[in-house]
Amino acid sequence: MIKVLILLGIIYSFSQAVSGENIVNLYGCMECHGIKKGKTAPAFIDISKSAKQKRIEQSIKNGSQGKYKNFKQNIMPEFEYFTNQELKEISTWILSMKKNEE
Repeated sequence: MIKVLILLGIIYSFSQAVSGENIVNLYGCMECHGIKKGKTAPAFIDISKSAKQKRIEQSIKNGSQGKYKNFKQNIMPEFEYFTNQELKEISTWILSMKKNEE
């Protein structure tokens, strides 16, 4: 029983450590997006100021184009492999930037 509780504690700790920021870094999102400055895609801080959580999640899952003035020609491909929990973690992390900016 103690081994099971320890194992559950380890699993819980690991699941809590997988934050939106960790997911973004793990999957290479920073190759196109920056935190405060856009690269070939808008900066996460700019996304946080103009998008709602559901829109962010849909843009990641389904792809998007033309939503940001300086990136109208660039296409964000769809990333269907993200789980709903990962999408929520990413979008929550992005939106937290707006709160930190205020």
